[in-house]
Amino acid sequence: MTAINEIIDKPIGGHTFGGIIHKYRNKVIVHTTYHDVDLNCIYNKVDMLNNDVKEKFNTLLYSLYEEIKKLAINIIEETGLPFEEFGLYHV
Repeated sequence: MTAINEIIDKPIGGHTFGGIIHKYRNKVIVHTTYHDVDLNCIYNKVDMLNNDVKEKFNTLLYSLYEEIKKLAINIIEETGLPFEEFGLYHV
């Protein structure tokens, strides 16, 4: 979990990577009353159109994916649960 925490705590603009994902999840994915203005609190502090920011975001997103996959594999090895339970079909 340390590696995952380090990734989500990385700063991007005036937010952390985890804070951006959390806000996006809450405002866009979970709640059906989404409006573009709901994400202004992110966009006011982070220039998501800046290529350096995009690259950092994509790098962190991929790093997070890799660490979560490692965590899932560890849980699978400890519990014997099938890979499919974790959305993994190949490693």
